[in-house]
Amino acid sequence: GSWLQYSTVRRISSMSENEITGATGPKTSSRNAGVSWADPAKQNKPAAWAAHSFEQLQQDVYEHTRATMQLLKDNGIAPEWVQVGNEIPNGMLWPDGRSTTNFAQLSQLLNKGYDAVKAVSPQSKVIVHLDRGNNSKLYRWFFDQHRANGGRYDVIGMSYYPFWLKQNYKQNIDSLRLNMLDMTQRYGKEVVVAEVGGVDTIQIRPMAYVSLTIDHRVVDGHQTNAWLETF
Repeated sequence: GSWLQYSTVRRISSMSENEITGATGPKTSSRNAGVSWADPAKQNKPAAWAAHSFEQLQQDVYEHTRATMQLLKDNGIAPEWVQVGNEIPNGMLWPDGRSTTNFAQLSQLLNKGYDAVKAVSPQSKVIVHLDRGNNSKLYRWFFDQHRANGGRYDVIGMSYYPFWLKQNYKQNIDSLRLNMLDMTQRYGKEVVVAEVGGVDTIQIRPMAYVSLTIDHRVVDGHQTNAWLETF
């Protein structure tokens, strides 16, 4: 997968398809609305949007996403997956889209991103991505809320980093598998492991192998995928 930050639209226009999507594999665009690399602890608004009303912020998300998608299309690139936001259990574009206080607004912002993607590339699948893929309680809370607020998306994305969990992967990888299967059954969506990482090759190799055994498993007609983006 590739990472296209808030401030890099101009740079994208000068990149080759291989630079944007990787030399092989499905084409993936990750849309980050923020001032830096986004994770659950960093989801602040860009300075240019800081004073905007919520109504304007929704339009900002739509126009920025649409412009990026159009630039990709103009360069002959049609992403298979587009991720709106990155690791957003706490929401994005704080404080307007903070999940613990403004989930309805978060869903509206995500829907604007979804609509912008589909306006340019209807076949692209939109991912909503959280961290801690082994945490079923977190995922049920978030996606129950998103569903209750009319959230639109195609794929549930998960990160899985045993290093940050301070555990050996053998202690929680089965929870990841069960959560993936639960998500397909509960919401009728495809699931992708969007990020995974561990300590050195001693840990990452067996973890990657176990994750890949989940690939293309069909549960009640829905597919789960292991898309491994290792670092």
